[in-house]
Amino acid sequence: MTADFENISGSRHGSEPEEHTDRNRMVIGLLLISAFVVILNETIMVVALPRLI
Repeated sequence: MTADFENISGSRHGSEPEEHTDRNRMVIGLLLISAFVVILNETIMVVALPRLI
């Protein structure tokens, strides 16, 4: 037995507008790329710092 619950504004809880899901995918992708760049930068700095000092 299932029931459809609606919040005060009348929209259903499980349905997000298409623009929100696209934005969420873009943000998650951006965060993944940023994390990769941070890890790559840390790796480069670990190798480069002994030569610079």
